[in-house]
Amino acid sequence: MTTVLTLLRDKRGISAMEYAVLAGLVIVGLTTIIGTSDSQGFMQTISTLFTNVGTALTGVKFPG
Repeated sequence: MTTVLTLLRDKRGISAMEYAVLAGLVIVGLTTIIGTSDSQGFMQTISTLFTNVGTALTGVKFPG
């Protein structure tokens, strides 16, 4: 019983728990978006976005 009370009073794991919940929500959201019946439209939009960015960056010289 004292171990349970000690764990309940310990606040160090709260941040880790918050990040885990946030990560879970992001995963559920992405799964919902990608798993819908219109996922092909979503994937096409992402593909077009990356193609457009790649085209816009063609010829750009980066330092290094």
